[in-house]
Amino acid sequence: TGLGPPIPGFSGINDHVVSGMRLGMDGFLTIAVGDKGIPRAQGTDGKRIQLKGGGVIRVRPNGHDLEIVSTGERNPLSVALNAFDEIFTYGNDDDSKRWPNSLTHHIVGGHYGYPYEFLTAPRRALPILAGEITGSGTQSICYEEVGLPPRFRGNLIVWDWGLQTVFRYVLERNGASYRVVSREPIVTKGELDDFRPFSIAVDRDGRSLILVDWAYTGWLADGPKTGRLYRLTSTAADRVLDPPARPSDDLAALAHPARAVRLSAQRALASRGEQAEAGLIERLQFTKSPEILARIHALWALDAIATTTAGQAIRQALRDPTPEVRAQASRSIGIRRDEAALEDLKTLLSDPHPLVRREVAIALGRIGQSSATAALLAALNESDEFAAWSIRHALRVIGAWDAKALAAALADPSRQEQALRLTEDVW
Repeated sequence: TGLGPPIPGFSGINDHVVSGMRLGMDGFLTIAVGDKGIPRAQGTDGKRIQLKGGGVIRVRPNGHDLEIVSTGERNPLSVALNAFDEIFTYGNDDDSKRWPNSLTHHIVGGHYGYPYEFLTAPRRALPILAGEITGSGTQSICYEEVGLPPRFRGNLIVWDWGLQTVFRYVLERNGASYRVVSREPIVTKGELDDFRPFSIAVDRDGRSLILVDWAYTGWLADGPKTGRLYRLTSTAADRVLDPPARPSDDLAALAHPARAVRLSAQRALASRGEQAEAGLIERLQFTKSPEILARIHALWALDAIATTTAGQAIRQALRDPTPEVRAQASRSIGIRRDEAALEDLKTLLSDPHPLVRREVAIALGRIGQSSATAALLAALNESDEFAAWSIRHALRVIGAWDAKALAAALADPSRQEQALRLTEDVW
């Protein structure tokens, strides 16, 4: 309850509020929030949040574990999740035409600078991936299914109501975040002056996209509010005419190329509880299962089962040779606040991959033990921007300040810059 203001704005439209959501493999509904914010929301377990401005929140489908993920956005209208549950939004520019249509990669604890820091103190915010003045982003997806040509896999498909265009963004991993490789329009208005793309979904077979067109030229325009619905398909020679069949065994289906099939199999296995545990643990092990995504879905099925044995298997995955698996194990441990993994997490602050270091720092902040402070201060020599942010944020969340250790970090040339940013953030 209490997820936003109940009173509509001008023209009877209650905009800049809670909007599109996606259900991830971590079991959370991840939800976009516009900059009217959340004055006072409460989950069914009594947890409360308050969000000033726009950002991203998450909650379990039963209303438990309501929490803020990130802040400092203007008006994202939906979230998009990729195969690794990384969160993206594509929002609106502002009326002053200084904050752009923002393509943003959100991390837990991230702040992206709207409405002030992006202009006055950008060092106090994380950067957006891309953006332009004009236009008005609406909803988006990350295409992780089978049916469209292979080049669409992992792409962000975003709707821009203002530019009357549907864009395809190609992203690639860049340290602990991403960078934009290319952007191209895949649907434009043509001769339809009132083409106003608003939302999108992948059809259940994965071979087409369903487009919702508001078909309305402006907020205060006259005329019928009829709307249109389109199906977008590909005629390319490399489109997938016969997607792989879903295996009858759910463990085998965890390796299916379509995310929807993998998620369905993951939830089916989790619903069996301890009966599925042994098979999932074997699926998670590197020596038994080479497919990274299958192993990650097995990990999150074990997270949902949440027995002592499942927790031990996830802690063991912190030593996995694959960085994506180590990162997902760290995420699960942080969400569960598993203090038994504390020493392993502190060691992983020096992991060779910045993605792992980012998730480890987030997990240490969520666990909140003061004994992690020394290791986090030692890790202030971090060079990756998103991992460094997560380390500083963890120190702020824990709040167990050691003046002598912080002074040593300020005097250390390799840690000085991040230590100065930390003290400025805290001040």
